Amino acid sequence: MSLMNNIKQLREMTGAGMMDIKKALEATGNDIDQAVDWLRKNGIAKAAKKAGRIAAEGIVKAKTSNGRTVIFELNSETDYVSSNADFLAASEKIADVALASNATTLEEVLELDIDGETVENFQLSLTSKIGEKISIRRLMVVEGNASFYEHTNKRIATVIAADDVELDVLKDIAMHAAAMSPRFGTRAQISDEFIKNETSLLTEQYKERMPDKTEEMLSNIVKGALNKQLSELVLVDQAFVKDPSKKISDLLGGKELKTYIRFETGEGIDKKQNDFAAEVAAQIKDSE
Repeated sequence: MSLMNNIKQLREMTGAGMMDIKKALEATGNDIDQAVDWLRKNGIAKAAKKAGRIAAEGIVKAKTSNGRTVIFELNSETDYVSSNADFLAASEKIADVALASNATTLEEVLELDIDGETVENFQLSLTSKIGEKISIRRLMVVEGNASFYEHTNKRIATVIAADDVELDVLKDIAMHAAAMSPRFGTRAQISDEFIKNETSLLTEQYKERMPDKTEEMLSNIVKGALNKQLSELVLVDQAFVKDPSKKISDLLGGKELKTYIRFETGEGIDKKQNDFAAEVAAQIKDSE
């Protein structure tokens, strides 16, 4: 059987990465069965088996260097692993590799070299070492004048960017965003569809509450209610948490907010609920 066919077959059998498969075949003289054993001995096939698991815990990491800021979510299966020393050290390595490169997307970062292997395979090696599925779920890179805030629990991080604004001010805004969780950075980011839907909902609500109002009066009431609602959802319109007499727009001093990113661990993931007995049984099976 040709080398390419062996690579394909071994990938289907183990789920291991291409580089690891090639190493296994080289080390075993292109023998499929021995290559499977090689991958198992090195913990790679076992790690690949975990690829289908749901990893909804972990941390959000942010870091800045030389005018570049990276923020990403590194997931694990349990919250316990998020404080693991190897897990935390890996997050630092990933951040440093991303910042030292020209990569701007997760796909590009996964192809970067880290400790002699790709970041994608590094995840697999870490999975094997720690015993849980470890993966970078999402990542963004911001260029220019930016600051970030990581909450102490490492589950929330934010990045704020704006030209000609002091970094300390951006740090304060990033901290505010972590606490208040605004849905939008500016009103320009709100879609027409969102405005239309909210207006429709508010109109129906106020029609029921105030059936005696004319359409014109109702329209003005809805506009006021919508404006109040948006001021609570939009970062630059929010009252600053440290000093409610100021809005975030006041802190920016008329400068444009260029970037607002807020990541929270596990948001948007459908977490699989297992009972304790099922979890123990699953772990025993994987250890065999």
